[in-house]
Amino acid sequence: DTYDNSTFEPWRSYVAFDAAAPEGDEAYAPLQLARLYSGRLIDTEEVFYCPSQRNSGPGAAYSYAYNQSAEGKKWGTFLPVRANGDPENRVRTSYNYWLHNRSRPETLSLKPIVFDNIQHWNVVSHRLGDEPQGITALFGDGHVTFNNDSRLFDAAELWNGGPEAGAWDGPGTSNELFEAILSLMTP
Repeated sequence: DTYDNSTFEPWRSYVAFDAAAPEGDEAYAPLQLARLYSGRLIDTEEVFYCPSQRNSGPGAAYSYAYNQSAEGKKWGTFLPVRANGDPENRVRTSYNYWLHNRSRPETLSLKPIVFDNIQHWNVVSHRLGDEPQGITALFGDGHVTFNNDSRLFDAAELWNGGPEAGAWDGPGTSNELFEAILSLMTP
């Protein structure tokens, strides 16, 4: 499916299952990358989580790291619980899936289509201390790169202030900032 980048908030691109989209008695409708899992193209949910993804600290109020098991239940049939014990309303992955307003990935050979979560400065996976160091990206032609161009982390220009920005004031709520970051990722 294609989506209109002008109305689809980028943060939604990491949502795998949503409580607002029930499917059956116990499962939730698969979205984005979870469709690969529900379609049995990928049989383990751990691949949807970067081992470097933080799951605590500033900006990590939700589960982006793999901790989705609940007494052996199948991924997508239950919602995770936050560190403070509150229930989640979505199952999240640590990757964004973005088709640049196109319907076919094969037309995106030089564009990143799956990449580390970039919705906010504080949830970027690959860090040295509190500073982001790079973003891993899968391009439409199937190759993967680790992008560490310093321009990716211009806090004032691309991240609405970086670590000082409010939790919901990053590129995940701005199509323009999100696309600007993606334009700096090189194949």
